[in-house]
Amino acid sequence: MNLKMIAGSDSGTTRAVNEDCCGIFEEQGLAIVCDGMGGHVAGASASRLAVSTIRYMYLFLDPAIHYQITKDLIARDLSIASRLTGAIRLTNRNVFNKSLQESELRGMGTTVSALAIHDNTAVIAHVGDSRIYRIRQGAIKLLTEDHTWINELIQDQEIDREAAKKFEKKNVITRALGLSGAIKIDIGIDPIESGDLYVICTDGLTKALSDDEIKRIILFNSGNLDHSLRHLIDTAMMKDGSDNITVALVAIEELEPATMNYQPTYYTLKAENEQISLLEDRILKRELHNRNNSGSSENSVISIVKAHNKKLIWIAVIFVLIIFVGVYAFSTHRIKQKSIPVAGFPNSTFSKDSDSESTKAPGIDRNLINQDPNRSSLQIESKTVPDSIVNKIITASLENKEYSTQVSKIQSRSLQKNINDRGKVFLTGLEKTSNKGNTSLFINNKYWGKTEDVWDRGLSLSPGTYTISIRDSTDKILFQMTNISVSVGDVKAIEIKGR
Repeated sequence: MNLKMIAGSDSGTTRAVNEDCCGIFEEQGLAIVCDGMGGHVAGASASRLAVSTIRYMYLFLDPAIHYQITKDLIARDLSIASRLTGAIRLTNRNVFNKSLQESELRGMGTTVSALAIHDNTAVIAHVGDSRIYRIRQGAIKLLTEDHTWINELIQDQEIDREAAKKFEKKNVITRALGLSGAIKIDIGIDPIESGDLYVICTDGLTKALSDDEIKRIILFNSGNLDHSLRHLIDTAMMKDGSDNITVALVAIEELEPATMNYQPTYYTLKAENEQISLLEDRILKRELHNRNNSGSSENSVISIVKAHNKKLIWIAVIFVLIIFVGVYAFSTHRIKQKSIPVAGFPNSTFSKDSDSESTKAPGIDRNLINQDPNRSSLQIESKTVPDSIVNKIITASLENKEYSTQVSKIQSRSLQKNINDRGKVFLTGLEKTSNKGNTSLFINNKYWGKTEDVWDRGLSLSPGTYTISIRDSTDKILFQMTNISVSVGDVKAIEIKGR
């Protein structure tokens, strides 16, 4: 996918301090705009802490942790929004806790409007009166709803729009991050199209410019984001300028094929219950325990990112050493053994060094048996294997003395046990990887758990057609196979090969 992001902020003509904060992370497809509240110091601290915490939680937290605190979202088949929603829930908790810890920050809060582009879909998360617009084919659409007292009065038909113009307390916000330990979040799932442009802004822009004026300025600049951004801020300054003005623009220039097709969805997620809130506190304590409370919020998160990168470097070094030792051991093993006899196939051997027909057992592809005794002895190609073949493979593996140490593993992966009205699918190839603990398994785009919990047991699936994918800690799809048909009694193995 090809997209472009740009953002700008101005304190306006009357305010000395800019309490807005924005963050754009183009490579990760993430844009965040926050408008702080609670006084100059508290408001600025809240918005900056929110942007930095959302960024860290979205980019570096294991998706499996997000799923633990967004089960109410996943239950509605909206797991694509789990990562961003989880990041904002944790951020709300972090801002709230911070306001309790430091007296000068007591009562601080911030709005947030965040946009994450993933799998040809814009995922929106919104709290407060900052806004997100989408401009498509010359038309503008407001994708968020202001969480303000005046807007609620209008929706409840207690006041009409003409009277609302004279209403004195227009800026009273009814929902913001950091005001309580749990938070209601508006989420949106908006399938994107090539040429779409998203405008994320604080109320400093929307108090000065109408929706039509925003659209006119964007269209006037014909896709030049730099000119559009400067034009919007300058016009808002001239027409009002009484508040901080922050704008982020996200342009969708080119699309790639999507793995899933999502329908437009807009939904208000209820505040977390006490159990989830306690879990959030434990996650924050674990993830942010190295934060330097005496420094700025932004700098403290940067230090965590650096520590995270150092950890990755050490992991990479250890991984390289393991590969080196493994290659050496494997090479030594190859020298010591020229061929391995396989019980159950008389007068046949599987040679490690020869591909001649004489070395193959009748009717069996030699690649169906894994010859490394340290790995699973079952290696089936990506197709349904007849029971007779499967049983021969198991028998050969069990009876062969070379594999006697693997009897328990083979028994735990019994192909015929407890299938009943289901089929069995094994993910072969995963045992060759070293990062199973950092990957998650999705079936039909629903989170099933950590990959390491299922690779050696297989998946017992009801008859149907499935999409199986494996994603890393950044939610990137490492492997995906679609249209996997499962019937009663099927025994299949899907060879996992990373992209």
